[in-house]
Amino acid sequence: MAFFQWRRFNFFELLKETDNGTLDRSFKDVTINCSSSGRGYLILGDNLGLVHLFDRQYQRESFKAYNVNTSHVLQLKQSSFLGTVGEDDPGINPVIKIWNLEKKDIHGCPVCVHLVRALPGNRPVPVTAFTIDEQMHLMAAGFADGSIVLYRGDLSRERHSKQKFLQAGTSLISGLCLRTTQKMSHLYVATLSTVVMYTIVSKDKEQFSQLDTVGCSPGCFAFADSKQGQHFMIARNDAVYCYTVEGRGPCYAFEGEKLDLHWFRGYLIIVSKIAGKGDADSDKTTVTIFDVNNKFIAFTAPIAKAYRVISEWGSLLVLTKDKNIHQLMEKDLHTKLDILFKKNLYDVAIRVAKSQQYDIEGLMEIFKLYGDHLYAKGNHSGAMEQYLKTIGRLEPSYVIKKFLDAQRIHQLTAYLQELHKQGLASEDHTTLLLNCYTKLRDTDRLNQFLNTKDQRSEFDVETAIRVCRQAGYFEQALRLAEDRGKHEWHLKILLEDLSDYRQALEYIQKLPPDLAKVNLQEYGNVLLEELPDETTKLLLDLCCSKSHNNEVCDPEEFLLLFINRNEKLVEFLENVLQVHPNSNSSLHFALLEQYLLMWTKNTANPELEKKITLLLQNSSVLGAADRALFLCQTHKFRPGILFIFEKTKLYGELLHFYANENNFESVISTCRRFGQQEPSLWVRALTLSTSNDKVTTECLAEILASIEKLKLLPALRVIEMLGRSPNATLGLARDYLIRTLQSDQSNISEDERLIQQYRQETEAVREKIKDIKTSALVFQGSKCNVCNQPLELPSVHFLCLHSFHQQ
Repeated sequence: MAFFQWRRFNFFELLKETDNGTLDRSFKDVTINCSSSGRGYLILGDNLGLVHLFDRQYQRESFKAYNVNTSHVLQLKQSSFLGTVGEDDPGINPVIKIWNLEKKDIHGCPVCVHLVRALPGNRPVPVTAFTIDEQMHLMAAGFADGSIVLYRGDLSRERHSKQKFLQAGTSLISGLCLRTTQKMSHLYVATLSTVVMYTIVSKDKEQFSQLDTVGCSPGCFAFADSKQGQHFMIARNDAVYCYTVEGRGPCYAFEGEKLDLHWFRGYLIIVSKIAGKGDADSDKTTVTIFDVNNKFIAFTAPIAKAYRVISEWGSLLVLTKDKNIHQLMEKDLHTKLDILFKKNLYDVAIRVAKSQQYDIEGLMEIFKLYGDHLYAKGNHSGAMEQYLKTIGRLEPSYVIKKFLDAQRIHQLTAYLQELHKQGLASEDHTTLLLNCYTKLRDTDRLNQFLNTKDQRSEFDVETAIRVCRQAGYFEQALRLAEDRGKHEWHLKILLEDLSDYRQALEYIQKLPPDLAKVNLQEYGNVLLEELPDETTKLLLDLCCSKSHNNEVCDPEEFLLLFINRNEKLVEFLENVLQVHPNSNSSLHFALLEQYLLMWTKNTANPELEKKITLLLQNSSVLGAADRALFLCQTHKFRPGILFIFEKTKLYGELLHFYANENNFESVISTCRRFGQQEPSLWVRALTLSTSNDKVTTECLAEILASIEKLKLLPALRVIEMLGRSPNATLGLARDYLIRTLQSDQSNISEDERLIQQYRQETEAVREKIKDIKTSALVFQGSKCNVCNQPLELPSVHFLCLHSFHQQ
């Protein structure tokens, strides 16, 4: 790809002569031979053998590295070691030295920790390229005759390093670069005519690879280390060529003579000459900064006499032949984005933001702006591509409203699908997406969406079912409800939409008891209406069978389903109570009530009457006899009323019941049967008889006889009650009074006799007491009345003339 086709921007600010002439003053009569940077310093070597270190304020610190000349300097990025090449003696006698800038000698100069002469085969050949591995275990020097010396060992100490001579060709070595991975190291070599690579696989073995048959001028190389990979780059007049360990990589066409190549934070910086015809044009140079990854020119400007670019202090430093330093400061990301926004170059802005690790919120805003721009231009598909990238950050309603109003259903569908895929959809989004599918009649994508198993794409199942039902997609709704265990919805569709009652009943049969119970309570009415026999059988299975983990349902919970279905309710209750006779009393009463309702319609049904009587004898019913009595009285079931009165010993109520029927023979019979247990029944019978004109004289006579015999009432009270009776005769009252007076007279005589007897006995006791108080009492007993042994002192004597041993 040609560089000249790329867009041009001004993302760097050029600050001229930032050193304020410091370089010119420091090197007024001296030639700068080499330069490097790192650890906060700009490092320069001159033709007097000095090495100069400039800090950010261009304060200089210098030390004598060589006696004659310093030709190369290289500051390692990850340590404080500085490598230099120079001559200590006149002639071609290059010496490599490694300096530790953190250690100083007594003169305050850095300590030289490693020194080695660089003479390939002891031949006086000048060093033209120099490199050191960051781990300080490998070092290489390239020479003008195409030879290379590879040094192995610990370069941070004064140990003898092993040397290996390599021959990359016959032309001058114009560039060297060492890169080490965990397993091996690679030495890239550029000459004037070739590019080769040595793979260093062991301590003294190298593998040679020729990467290209073209080379580069000295200094026109760089090593690019980016997210896209590692590349060794060389610059020729026609293009910039890239190489990897696999071979030749991409090539970027860029015409012109190159003076320097540099890599900085993803940017490729090229110093090139401006083409001209005269000698005056030979010093015209331009500095161009390329963003290789994002494919645009970030900066380009003519800078006179520029020959070298190095990076330090977060910026680029441009060295010129007239000994000036110009600084290129990269503009901040927001400024660059503003430039791109003004030109509507949102695609470039996105790439720039990503390459500089822009925060996710800012990146989402760019996607939104880009989408808005494309939408305004009518590129709805392109706009949607950008909006899709904002999901999770941008409010979905912002995008949905745009495409909903514009009736862009295809793009809207894509957006809603992505919302669901990322698990960020609401119920409304699900509804809208399904409506889109149904409007498009896209059954395939509808089925695919409903059948998804991806947890992140989970949607509101009930919403999906509801929309499918509304759109008439009953098959999809039914399958979704079954797959997701939405039993209520499954049954709704079967019953309300498809009217398939038999399948609904079969579906409920397959459910666990607890779920079957809930759904039968909901839909049992409909099923009993359409399939009464099958539904009743299912209810009985649930309440009586223990096939499901010994679980049975409570029959009482299903009673409401049988409203207006008395026959099926009776069948249900009879079967339940047959299996579980000790069930809750409410079931017995429910069955009793149904029996009584049936009896009311057909009183001449002895079999039914027998069933009712048997049911009344159940302990659960008798335990709530008042309730059973109320039911029997409500339905006027006489046998039940009589049975309950007797079983509950409500004999008084039984008398009232018979009296209300004017059945005084039964009243007398009841009194005879239960009078001994409850004598007051005769009194109640008298009360009932005296207030009724249907009672016979014979009944009254028997009642009076029993009251008289048991002495239940005073005679006066009885006469008073008889006075209110319409059927009581004077003869009946006279006979009763005569018998009563005779009995009373007999009682009075007996009482008088007893009184006289008690008086006599009392007088005798008084006399005896008097004797005890006034006369002496002689105890003549000589034996103990307990053991019948002769009495021995101490002994105890009582007034009754009994004597006992005291012990």
